Amino acid sequence: MNGKNENQADPFARMEQTHRRIEERLACLVRAAEDLGNGERRMDALDEIYDTSGWFARGGARHVADEEQTLFPHLRAFPECALLLAALEKEHREHEALEDELGRLVGSWSDEGPEVADETRAAEIARNLVALYRAHIEREEKDLFPIAQKLLAPAVIADLGQQMMDRRSDRGKS
Repeated sequence: MNGKNENQADPFARMEQTHRRIEERLACLVRAAEDLGNGERRMDALDEIYDTSGWFARGGARHVADEEQTLFPHLRAFPECALLLAALEKEHREHEALEDELGRLVGSWSDEGPEVADETRAAEIARNLVALYRAHIEREEKDLFPIAQKLLAPAVIADLGQQMMDRRSDRGKS
């Protein structure tokens, strides 16, 4: 198997790759929200905000499913994971609430874009998402993934990777 396919099958590498994409998307969102007030960059900023909001609705939702529907159920068998899983699920709800708010906000804009108050709110949402995700990603990568790799059998980990790959294929879209 080549390195890319191996990386695709490794559920922890996949989730870390998605974390890097989330960080990139958030950096673009913050920049775009700041650029809304710049007449020369306004249209590009709007495109970036629309694109990022849509990505969270698709890619972000798949990532949460990878964790909550694929990984977390296997970890519930271990009492030492209970508090961590509860905290991560709470953080997912906080992310989703802000992402939904951003989607509603963006959906309410005219073709010319937002009014000043909405520009300000978009920038606040972007900054809040960055702060929430920064702590969340760190918790997952430093706490959750190492304990999961220690507790779960290699066959279970391989199955997790397959389930995540299936979620992204035609088999996983039913």
